[in-house]
Amino acid sequence: MSQSSVNFRMDTDLKHNFADVCDRLGLTISSAFTVFAKAVVRENAIPFRITGDPSPSLSELRQALFRLDQGVGIRKTMAELDAMAE
Repeated sequence: MSQSSVNFRMDTDLKHNFADVCDRLGLTISSAFTVFAKAVVRENAIPFRITGDPSPSLSELRQALFRLDQGVGIRKTMAELDAMAE
């Protein structure tokens, strides 16, 4: 079997912490990524759930408020939302 190299950048602290976990599991970083790659190929998917942060960022909240102030969107009070939920 021929070998190929894959290079990518990672946060230094993340790399250090990842290497520590791999070491405790008896793996090298290279072998851990090989296990991951084999699982992706076998399952034809990422072998764990990937989700986005459900919380909007401060920037997104500011943009939403700006759009509301410009008349774009629907503005409801909590009482109106409660009434809609009933």
